[in-house]
Amino acid sequence: MADEWVQLVKAKKKTATSSVFCFYEMEGAALPQGGKLSILCNSKNEAECIMLTTKVYTTSFNLISKKHAYKEGEGNQS
Repeated sequence: MADEWVQLVKAKKKTATSSVFCFYEMEGAALPQGGKLSILCNSKNEAECIMLTTKVYTTSFNLISKKHAYKEGEGNQS
């Protein structure tokens, strides 16, 4: 799955992502911050590209916008 995500990002089809907020709470971890760079690695843990986080927000799963779902770039983009 990591390799598929890398290819979607590199093709600019995946420009957004999401995660489960409670996992951050359980681990006492801070949410990612906008303006930060990250290295995206493939399934062999080899660097593929650098990503810039531009925006971080929280919302309920049932309130995720169609626009955000489309930007996730997976499947039929819905």
